[in-house]
Order: sequence, then structure tokens, then C-alpha cells
Amino acid sequence: MHLVFRLIANPFFRLACLAAALISIVEIFWLGAKPVAVNLIPPPWDKAAHLATYLTICFLLWFAANLSRQFYVVLAAFCVALADESRQAWLPGRHADWQDLAANVAALLIFLIVASTYSRFVNATTSAPSSARSD
Repeated sequence: MHLVFRLIANPFFRLACLAAALISIVEIFWLGAKPVAVNLIPPPWDKAAHLATYLTICFLLWFAANLSRQFYVVLAAFCVALADESRQAWLPGRHADWQDLAANVAALLIFLIVASTYSRFVNATTSAPSSARSD
């Protein structure tokens, strides 16, 4: 547990996570506009790709935020998902799909469950009374 806290406390690690999240978001928009993106991943596997992508973005942003600000992480990821799906309506060969958006939202919900469970666990272990007696 202490290794995780030391890693997250490292500003270079947090900066690397932020950079990776931003690169992922740029790739969604940049590569998603290329003709090769049309039917790149066939259904139903494209939903799994959406889930994995948005889970990754959420966790990278959460690590960058020092394991805090879960609401803002989810809000940012949701805005990216909404912008991407609405933009696809205007791209040739692509289409906006509510099922893709649902897969993105499912990723955000999974992230919230994992992050809040982790936060509760850490708060319970750090605020538990010490069992050492001073007799």
C-alpha cells in the first residue's frame, strides 16, 4: 500500500499519467477521423474497446489528480465521450451510436465503483485506531 502512495505522490508519475490521458484523448479525435477508423473493430468488440479506453482515461486522470477529484475525472471523461459520439455523426463512414455512449458511461460507472471502494478502504485503514497499547 505504501508503494502505491509513494508512486502517486511522485509528481513525475502524475505528470506522465496526465500526458498519457491527454494523448489518448487526442488519439480518439485525431485517429477517429481517419478513414481507417471505419469498422476498425467489429461489433460487438467495439463496445469492449470503448469500455477499455474510457476506463484507462479515467484511471490515468485519477492518478494524475493524486487519487482525488473523482467527480471531475468522470465529468471530463463524459464530456470527451459525448463530444466524440456527436462528432462521429459528421464523419464519413462513421455514425453516432447510443450503444457506444452507453459503453463509455458503463466505463465511468465501473471507475466510480472501483475508485470509491478504494477510497473507502484507504480511509478506513488510515483512520482505524492503533492496536498498540502503551502499558
